[in-house]
Amino acid sequence: MSAAMAWPEGVEPPILKGQSVLMDEAENMSGGEPGGFTLIELLIVISVLGILAGMMAFAWQQFVHNTNLKTAAAAVMSDITLYRQRAVAEGVAYCIQFTAGSPVYTIHTPSCGDAAESQRDLGEIGRGVVVSDTVAINFRARGTADRRTIELVNSRGSEAVIRTSITGIPHATHTRQ
Repeated sequence: MSAAMAWPEGVEPPILKGQSVLMDEAENMSGGEPGGFTLIELLIVISVLGILAGMMAFAWQQFVHNTNLKTAAAAVMSDITLYRQRAVAEGVAYCIQFTAGSPVYTIHTPSCGDAAESQRDLGEIGRGVVVSDTVAINFRARGTADRRTIELVNSRGSEAVIRTSITGIPHATHTRQ
């Protein structure tokens, strides 16, 4: 006989061997008794969520450091382009000087030996970003520049390498850690 079969009122269906346990569980799941979560189930869910949150926090921190590096590289490229254009427009030479291990670089006119016209701090853009080598880029009034390579490094070891061509146009590549 099937379980879907209707029995007359007052008559109970026969219970087969082992069936009483299954029927009790089925009654419990279908609303026979109020259900809930056990303490073990809650602890497992909370543990899994804690592990996932820890992994996400680490990934987020890495993302922020690499984004700060890319932003700092974009700022340096913007300044290289700006001072190349100013050199041509004003007919004056400019020099951008980077110092190894420092987040600060200076802009001089007409040469790197003269007093600094202004300074830029990469630390304002992203903490932990520094220049790895001492480099100076000279922009001449006719629009040419020195071929140079500027390497920016963040605290995670990721690098942004900015290369300037003889025409003073910068190009960046990024290596993430």
